[in-house]
Amino acid sequence: MTILVPGTLADVRARVDAAVANVGWILDCVDESPLKLAPGSLQAPPERCGWLQLDERGGRVAVSVWLPDEGPAAPREALESAFESLASRADMPLDRALLRRLKRIEGQIRGLQRMIGETRDCEQVLTQFSAVNAALKQTAARLISEHLVECVRQEIASGGDPSIINQRLLGVLFQ
Repeated sequence: MTILVPGTLADVRARVDAAVANVGWILDCVDESPLKLAPGSLQAPPERCGWLQLDERGGRVAVSVWLPDEGPAAPREALESAFESLASRADMPLDRALLRRLKRIEGQIRGLQRMIGETRDCEQVLTQFSAVNAALKQTAARLISEHLVECVRQEIASGGDPSIINQRLLGVLFQ
């Protein structure tokens, strides 16, 4: 994922450091690029670590992040949300954010296929299944919440009854 963040390189680096620390990840403090990202400890297994690169681009800084497909989804999702919050909402429309999440989930599924093909331990495979399931649920929840807000807003603006949209959504969700 790459996001553009307004500000100087030093300012954005400080904001990135804070965002990473707030969600329990560790950023290797070496100033070489790319920087190593690890969930909780720099001693984390390599397959759970990621990388981060910062590049100045005309008054903004491109924050490029690579996160692993394997392992629990919750720490990755927390870090991704932290990075996305660095950019303004105008820079990250909902469709783009959802597509990015779905591509990440697609990568997780490819990792799951690879694990099954390599006859990995059942517990590792089930952990990855759980991570994919959680990522899909979080993505659907974000889509539903954004859609619900917009639909209710449109229903009210047109003079309609907001409860009608609730009934339609419940019908879609629980068919």
